[in-house]
Amino acid sequence: MQVCTRKTTRALAILAVVGCALTGCSGTENVAVRGEDRDQNADVLQIGTLLPQTGELSYLLPGPQAAATLAVRDVNDAGGVLGQDVEVVVEADEGDSSDPMVIADSVDDILAADPAFVLGAVGTAMTNAAMPRLTEAGVLMGSPSNSGTALTGVNDLYFRTAPPDSMQGTALGNLIARDGRERVAVLVVDDEYGTVIRDRLEETLNEKDVELVYGVEGAGEELPTDQTDFSAEAAAVQATDPDAVVVLGSDQTRQIISALADQDFDLADLYLVDRNTNDFGPETETGGFDPGLLEGAHGMIPGARVDEEFRQQLLPVSEETENGELDSVNYAPEAYDAVILVALAAQRGGAADSRTISDNLRAVSGADGGATCSAYGECLALLETGEEIHYQGRAGIGPMTEDNDPSTAQFGVYEYDENNAPAYASSIEG
Repeated sequence: MQVCTRKTTRALAILAVVGCALTGCSGTENVAVRGEDRDQNADVLQIGTLLPQTGELSYLLPGPQAAATLAVRDVNDAGGVLGQDVEVVVEADEGDSSDPMVIADSVDDILAADPAFVLGAVGTAMTNAAMPRLTEAGVLMGSPSNSGTALTGVNDLYFRTAPPDSMQGTALGNLIARDGRERVAVLVVDDEYGTVIRDRLEETLNEKDVELVYGVEGAGEELPTDQTDFSAEAAAVQATDPDAVVVLGSDQTRQIISALADQDFDLADLYLVDRNTNDFGPETETGGFDPGLLEGAHGMIPGARVDEEFRQQLLPVSEETENGELDSVNYAPEAYDAVILVALAAQRGGAADSRTISDNLRAVSGADGGATCSAYGECLALLETGEEIHYQGRAGIGPMTEDNDPSTAQFGVYEYDENNAPAYASSIEG
């Protein structure tokens, strides 16, 4: 039997971040056994955050940070958990893969504070890096943004309020069918992200009697990740006479769009996903396209849209922090709901430790039915009378599955305007 010391596991965490940086990994190996619980406070719910205070994802910090703060205030204003105020005992920086020491030091800080729950990380690679030591220590993690399919069911001390990539394939298929499309071509980059969405998209289109005419699983038409010229593929797609084309990629998207335009494909019939629903206006850093080229095209981004009421609640909270202006509200609904679900699970279970919270998460999310409630105080009153509850929160997700994923989720549908910029148009469920 190999014995791993704390220094050894810390070193492994650093290597994990470096490995993800080099390979672009999006998941982690399943952890079959729960870690041993530390001496957590079972009477007072103590939580922490692991969010990108620095690094390439730091622009996403304001939304989740303000939402978590607001959620704690709402819980405490309604009477707290088990009659006690929730305490935020650590706010750690997930950083990014360019400096693996940041996440390693942050995990040290979290373990020293010993919270029952940590909100984060935002980046999948950083979740993978932090998870081994936090799971070993028995700390529950909950991400508002991780979408890697490999994280589904990874262990019972991890959950997320964001949908996995596979669910985006379902939502995209529902959108395409809703739009009345009959012949669909898919240009998919040959990586886990693209093929997972394509496979679920294909299943959904088949169920709705929509024909996939290019990019079918097993046809060998996936695009190599290092390809830069897509003229042959664009011509092949145009030859199938599709009435819609889906592009599942990221860095290659601009070149693929140019190749389709050269084939005179009507780009109003184009569908993009979260990795490439970008602003392609002429003034963007990438140069963009001529005005009007993408007008009418569709994009899709996971997550509920932040309504004006919620935004106004978040603004003063954000202004109290170093962030000041609330420049981004991405993942704010998902972060808010994660904290509320944890508080309700502790209340239902009668203790504020990680294990009790994990055991009660699905129940308060509505997995077993129960009375519907949308605010912590309302849900708390029901629990105190012995009723089961179904918390329906800001993110619009369905009850948690046995794999600790949302059973359903909302996806924003965006339509490109005359300046080749995506504007919110509607939402659809996946």
